Amino acid sequence: MRIRLTRQQLIYFIIMYISDLVITYFITKKMITDEINKLLGEDITTELIIDIIAIIVIIIAAVFIIVQAVIYKFIVKVIGEKRKFTLGVNLYLIMLSVLPGTIMMFVMVMIFNNITEQSNIWITYITSITSALIYCILLLRFDLIAKKQMYILLSVLLFVNMVFSSLTFIYL
Repeated sequence: MRIRLTRQQLIYFIIMYISDLVITYFITKKMITDEINKLLGEDITTELIIDIIAIIVIIIAAVFIIVQAVIYKFIVKVIGEKRKFTLGVNLYLIMLSVLPGTIMMFVMVMIFNNITEQSNIWITYITSITSALIYCILLLRFDLIAKKQMYILLSVLLFVNMVFSSLTFIYL
């Protein structure tokens, strides 16, 4: 029997998903504004362009979370799962693991008022590591994988996350 989300978990997932996207919007808007001001050397009077770019980033982030859940689910299936679970459960676990990093990034932006490219790289690596660790712990906690598979999965996810994070910064 496949494990499915309960109604309460579904509500929590929707709240977390929306919260993640809203927080990402504010982070993105702040970072884009800072970059444009740095490039042009002046304050931007029109917010429309910044809002459009931020919304595009939000759409990409929304799709990325779903793609990430599909990829993680595939990796878990290949490594071996103790009990079968739905993509919805996987999305729920992904959100539980990603949201702390998003909140940390938001706090950093609000406290320091901007994030340099160098600090953004470190924050991305740290959040990638913590989200993979939290995800694996949650899978173990929900009794979806065995402890041995958790260590293998953690190694694979850390490698995959580091590669994707590195590629992101190469192309930016």
